[in-house]
Amino acid sequence: DELLITDRPIDGAEAVVAGDVGGVVVFWGVVRDREDRQPITALEYTAYREMAAHQFQKLIEETKRRWPVKRIRVIHRLGVIKVGEASLLVRVEAAHRGEAFAAAQFLVDELKQKVPIWKRGVPA
Repeated sequence: DELLITDRPIDGAEAVVAGDVGGVVVFWGVVRDREDRQPITALEYTAYREMAAHQFQKLIEETKRRWPVKRIRVIHRLGVIKVGEASLLVRVEAAHRGEAFAAAQFLVDELKQKVPIWKRGVPA
């Protein structure tokens, strides 16, 4: 598993998967041009890093308890992220696609509720 909270752009290069993996789901969270119906040029993300890492780790553990996933990769950017750039990457590898999809959906939904990362729109 991999968890990274970073100020740097997210690298899209992915390694080849192991032979026991039949499904890989990758979710990119990308900054849109509106926040609360107002035009923006970017989002600024801040976090309580230690608690965010702790909460992410708990979510990864919970995901692995619920589904037999092989590997999870979560990267969340902090700082100012321009419209069109990725702020989040969630990648789930599992033996079967259904498990990978369900686990990825759970991770994305739960992290938005439980991880102390905040965003603020940068006005256009």
